[in-house]
Amino acid sequence: CGAAREQLQRIQDEVREYEAAGNQELRELDHLEGRLDALRRVQAEHDGVAAGTRQVLIMGQALIEEFEPGSLGEPPELPGVVGLLSRQLRVPPGLETAINAALEHRLHAVIVENEQVALEAIAILQRRRQGRAQFLPLDAVRHVYPLNLQKERGVVGVAARLVRCEQRVRPLVDTLLGRVIVVEDVQTALRMIRRALGSVVTLDGVYIEPTGVIAGGSTGADEGEFIRQRELEELPARIEELRKRAEVAAERIAQARLAIEQVAKRSHEAEANYEMLRRALEAARQDLERERERRHRIRRDADALRSKRADIQRERAGRLQQAEQARLALETLEQRAAQRRQELAALEEGLALAPARRE
Repeated sequence: CGAAREQLQRIQDEVREYEAAGNQELRELDHLEGRLDALRRVQAEHDGVAAGTRQVLIMGQALIEEFEPGSLGEPPELPGVVGLLSRQLRVPPGLETAINAALEHRLHAVIVENEQVALEAIAILQRRRQGRAQFLPLDAVRHVYPLNLQKERGVVGVAARLVRCEQRVRPLVDTLLGRVIVVEDVQTALRMIRRALGSVVTLDGVYIEPTGVIAGGSTGADEGEFIRQRELEELPARIEELRKRAEVAAERIAQARLAIEQVAKRSHEAEANYEMLRRALEAARQDLERERERRHRIRRDADALRSKRADIQRERAGRLQQAEQARLALETLEQRAAQRRQELAALEEGLALAPARRE
């Protein structure tokens, strides 16, 4: 019974721990799902994107990346629109400001399949007076292979090799970033620019061109775009992992609660058995006490009988002694009687002879 209570307490403690961990994971899951929804709304609204660029994305059905052009049932007005350049890049943590500075004037450029799509989009924008947009035709961009640099102090690497993208836009990314060297600080940037290998950008966004032009500072607006893009890519996997962990925690809680019910049932049964055994033990103790009293009475009666027997034996011994004394006295009396009879016989004989003697 005590062991069952201890097991029940231990399982209840485990359930509380699982529930606390599960609640924490559910709160984190709610937070991440809310964050993902907010990021998707920002992406759908293309906050900070020029009106002309936005119109091109709408015409090409590339405004929302989750939907392929034509997947909603209607063909796009402008086929061949891939999407914004910034949406095609996956930038590692810590490099967002540098890559943003290197692509400052092309972040919101629209990638299209070919020049014809770009020219058609420009014609539509002009005709409708809906703004301007910058285009990057995949078939017209000259592929420039990235630099090969040896590792040295203060140099992070070539920008094109530091970012990830889909294979179809890799030539474009190599062309735009293959001659951009990412360094840790301005001193290293000045040293590298003198080698005339290409442009140099620091981790905090100072951009130096081979022509000597230097750009820097902070707008505080675009640096977060790559961070949002990375979160949009990573959050679904994190959310799915949390959901699985929450399901595992819920399953553990359900199993623990089932175990609690089983242990509680066993505990109740053990308590009932314990009560039954306690009552049986109490009855046995009472029977034992009555048996002890009976044995005590028997011993007392036996002692009395033994005492009475001793008295009887003593009395019998006394009677036997008296009988022996009486027998001895009887024998003495019989001897005396025999002696008196002899004496009487002698007297009678003497009396019988006495007359004769007188004659």
